Amino acid sequence: MPPPCRTAAAGADADALVRPTTTGIVAAFGVFMPVLAVPLGTALGGPLVVGLGARRTLLVSAASVAVLGVAAAGAARAGRNSGR
Repeated sequence: MPPPCRTAAAGADADALVRPTTTGIVAAFGVFMPVLAVPLGTALGGPLVVGLGARRTLLVSAASVAVLGVAAAGAARAGRNSGR
């Protein structure tokens, strides 16, 4: 069994390797997401409002966000359970 200080040092090394990659991914997401989201929202939202009306478009949007949230929570839970 390795001494506790050695295990802690190995964990610190792993954190040092992961942080720069994660930071870069988050930064790239922050740059590209607004650039893509605004035109995509306009391109999809305009025809939806014309076709469904404002009220139904908001209801469809809210329902789809709720469904995606439940699906994401289920996927996260399944991923956590499969790792055991």
